[in-house]
Amino acid sequence: MEKKKKKSSREVKRKVLFYYMSSRLVDDKKTRIKGKGVKALIVNTFNENVKNNIEDGMKIKSKAIEHNEGDIVVDLLNIDDNYVFIRMAKEKDINSYQKRNKKNLKSEKITLEVDQYIEVYSFFILDLNKMIISLIYSQGAPGMKWFSELISDTTIKRNSNNRKYKVNTEISPIPNDNILYVINKMNFFTSFEMSFAIPSKDIFEEVTGKKVQRKMFKKMAEIDSKSVTIKISGGDDKLSNNYKEIKELAELVYDSRNDEITDIDGRRKVISKCKVTGRFGDGERQSLDLFDEMFTWQITLKHDSGKTYIPIEIIKRNLIIIYENLEDDLSNRIEISNLNF
Repeated sequence: MEKKKKKSSREVKRKVLFYYMSSRLVDDKKTRIKGKGVKALIVNTFNENVKNNIEDGMKIKSKAIEHNEGDIVVDLLNIDDNYVFIRMAKEKDINSYQKRNKKNLKSEKITLEVDQYIEVYSFFILDLNKMIISLIYSQGAPGMKWFSELISDTTIKRNSNNRKYKVNTEISPIPNDNILYVINKMNFFTSFEMSFAIPSKDIFEEVTGKKVQRKMFKKMAEIDSKSVTIKISGGDDKLSNNYKEIKELAELVYDSRNDEITDIDGRRKVISKCKVTGRFGDGERQSLDLFDEMFTWQITLKHDSGKTYIPIEIIKRNLIIIYENLEDDLSNRIEISNLNF
C-alpha cells in the first residue's frame, strides 16, 4: 500500500511594522477615544456605502476610497471588543506579469474577467485598548494614511445625547529608540553585519601600514560604493563563544551612529548600517537593524505549495501572536517616545 505523500508547504517572509493610533474629539482635543469608542467609530465608518461579501468563511465589508491612480479598497474582516482586523488593497498593473509552469516552463498570460483586476494588499490588526497597530507590509500596498483618511470623516455619538462628534485620528510609526534593550533579550546571535564609509587616505595608511600613491587614492575616491561591509557569521553554529563581545560591539556601534566624516562628497555617516541576527527563545530567527528609524519584526507565513494564497484566518492568528509577544516592549517604546501625549 502506497504511503500518502505529505503536502509540502511554502514559506513567505514579510516585515511587520508597528504604529500608535491616537483618536481625539475635534471639539475637545483633551478627550481621547479608545476601546468601545474607536470600535463604534470603525463600525460607523463601514455602515454606509459598503459592499458585503464572504471570503474564507468571513463576512467582509468593503469600502472604496477614490484616488487618481485607482481606488483604494479597505476591507473590514473582523471586529470584536479587543481587535480590529483589516485589509487594504489597491490595483496592480500586471502588464509585465505572467504565469509559468515549473515543470515544463510553459508560460501563460494572466486572464481576468471584464470587471476584475489584480490587487496588492496589506493586513493589519488594531488593539482597541492600547491603540497599537501591527501591519504586515507588502511593497506597493496601501499604507496606514489611507485608513486614517477613511475614518477621519466619520462621527460618533457620545454619552446619552444625540449629538454627533467628529474625531481626529493620527497614526504614528513606533520608533526604534530602545533597540539595544531588544537585542539584549536575544538568546544567541548568528551574525553581525555593519557597513562603514571608505576611510580617508591618512586613516587607510595608519590602519594598513601601507602608503597610498596619489593615483591609487584618486581611484579609491572614484569607487561608487563608498563603503565597506564586514560580516561576522557563525554559519549554522551559534556565536555562543562570542555572545558578550557581539553585544558590546552592537552597543559601541549604536553609540557611534551619529558620527560623521568629511570626504570629497561632503559630510556623511561613518557607519551606514548595522544589522544583528539572532533568536529569541525558541522563536524564529530575527534580523534587527540598529539604524532603522522604525521598529520592525519579521514574520514567516506558511501555506500549501499548491495554493497561491494564505488563508485570512492564519494571517490574523500570526499577527496576534507576534503582537502579544511584543506588547510590553511596544508599550514601553510608546512611553519613551511620548507618542501617547
